[in-house]
Amino acid sequence: MKSILLTALCALSVPAVVQAAEPETIPVEVPVGETTCVMLAGNPSTGYCWYPKKKFPKDAPYKLLIRNGKAPEGAKLVGTPSQMMVCFKGVRPGSHTLRMIYARPWEKGKKPANEVIFEVRVTE
Repeated sequence: MKSILLTALCALSVPAVVQAAEPETIPVEVPVGETTCVMLAGNPSTGYCWYPKKKFPKDAPYKLLIRNGKAPEGAKLVGTPSQMMVCFKGVRPGSHTLRMIYARPWEKGKKPANEVIFEVRVTE
């Protein structure tokens, strides 16, 4: 897989996450050939999705997979919060900083509802 796989099931409503003053930085270490996943709070039924702030580089030392989650089992209300999974698969040793935003993809130029920074390090 040479490109980013981005699954974003989006609809309409309000953000489920409140913007922090500064984006949270999350260190991620993943060995070559293995996958490490991080869960982020979100709510795809509101139209908000987690996705990279800038185009994902082809030369990153890992592959990126984003899965916007489903509501918890038994939840019957539209807008029920869920967990989004961001996975990093180590391809070669190296480091890369990935900024992700939580926003509605079609609302260009609008400040995201949230942002997170992943400091990814792929090891042997």
